[in-house]
Amino acid sequence: APEGAEIGLIGASMGGAVALMVGHESETNVVAIATDCAFASLREVVEGRVANTLRLPPAAASAVVSIAEVLSPFVYGYRLSDVAPSSAVAPGGSDRAGEVPLLLIHAENDAIVGVSQAHSIFKAAAIPGDRKQLVVVQHCHHVGCFFHDRAGYIRLLSNFFDAAFAEREAERSRPAPPTTPEAPAEAPAPQPQAEE
Repeated sequence: APEGAEIGLIGASMGGAVALMVGHESETNVVAIATDCAFASLREVVEGRVANTLRLPPAAASAVVSIAEVLSPFVYGYRLSDVAPSSAVAPGGSDRAGEVPLLLIHAENDAIVGVSQAHSIFKAAAIPGDRKQLVVVQHCHHVGCFFHDRAGYIRLLSNFFDAAFAEREAERSRPAPPTTPEAPAEAPAPQPQAEE
């Protein structure tokens, strides 16, 4: 985007997680963020996948992921726990937490990133309730919401971004509050002069 441009971000799955984290950084000029099946915590998703794939109890899966957590900085340059969009949107979690409107779309039957992840992001988000939405799409799988109802999906995104950009435009066009002129400094009172 051109320097200074205001943008909206849309991301699905990992792209949604990245949109949430990047869109809350101070140097971005993001007006609103929409996600489709984003996760709240990479570590939690990996633990769930390890448990399901290897048929391990949750505690054993957590132990395996803890080993990956230690090795990950050497291989990838970051820890799994560093990728936590729910932390980025939470109060104090990022420079712009509580400022960026959110639309979280999630498939009810998502077997890759459970719908509980969307609920976690929604609950953690510092943005006021009237500026965040959680839409759970019934009878849908991971990143399949668009294909379930294309027209409805596009309308939902269009309405969300139209409202967010209109709100930003209204903020920009509001006149600055009047400033109260400072009272002039009082001149010192004349001192009586002694007669000679």
